[in-house]
Amino acid sequence: MFEGLFQPIHILLILLNALIIFGPGKLPELGGSLGKAIKDSKKAIA
Repeated sequence: MFEGLFQPIHILLILLNALIIFGPGKLPELGGSLGKAIKDSKKAIA
């Protein structure tokens, strides 16, 4: 059902949409927040 869901073109389109919605100034902050959330969730699981 989800075969080929995250192909490179899909990831590129998601990033392009994020750039359009949030603007180039906000993306580094969002990326940092996302990275911290992933790191914290991995730490909580382990």
